[in-house]
Amino acid sequence: MAMFPLRHARTIRSPAEAEALFRGLGERRVALRGLAARDPAGLRVLVEATAESAESRGWTTLTFAGGSLTTEGWRALEELAPQRFAYLDVRGPAASLRLWPTQWVVNMTGPRAQLEALLGAPLTEGRHARAATRPALVVREADPGVLYVVADAEAPAQALALFRRVAGEALAHSFIKDPHPSCHGALLRLLIAVGVEVRGDLVLDLARARALTERFADAEVEWQADHTSVDLPSGRLHGFILSPNTSEEDQRRWHAAIDRALRRGGLT
Repeated sequence: MAMFPLRHARTIRSPAEAEALFRGLGERRVALRGLAARDPAGLRVLVEATAESAESRGWTTLTFAGGSLTTEGWRALEELAPQRFAYLDVRGPAASLRLWPTQWVVNMTGPRAQLEALLGAPLTEGRHARAATRPALVVREADPGVLYVVADAEAPAQALALFRRVAGEALAHSFIKDPHPSCHGALLRLLIAVGVEVRGDLVLDLARARALTERFADAEVEWQADHTSVDLPSGRLHGFILSPNTSEEDQRRWHAAIDRALRRGGLT
């Protein structure tokens, strides 16, 4: 199945018009992608908005690229790690911390001698059962003398301690999915400490999507529901249909549905 892209001639000039269009389509909620903030006030708004997106599990994501883990950042990450969220992925140049509600994993890449020193044992390719203070390991040789190690920890604290030893301060690409409101304080402190732009992908009711788009007026965002999208502030109105239903008649139906929604929304 492939997507066949479509474009409508109408330009959507504002968040208010986007709201009217999607109401005309009969939608109650939209996926809102691209909200971005770096300042503490904007980050607080983004973090708190994840609670309103909670019923669309798997879609709610805050992402940040780069930055570093200062002392305050490590403290916030230690507080966040055992709390409630669907998934947390924090990546450095040579290691990543991957946390689920009941699984806590560190992926590492590095010279054999370095990783053996960190883990306190010789490393051979294959699976290694848990030892007294060491997590279960899967080891393979990525390149001559360089190992790729997956450590399956017994608890978030063990995973975090191992990640801190191997990762250093620099971060690459990180994200969190479906953070519970109970962890918002620690999450906000972490994002502020990392010190880079954070982007949010949320699913919100139309009025709230409009309010947040107006709040983050400088961001390039996409509203999307069903097979229709609006890009703001450019106003591009586009969508797609799926093969094999991509005939000229199928295309005409999509345009006709948009035209009806525009009329219902008072946009003609």
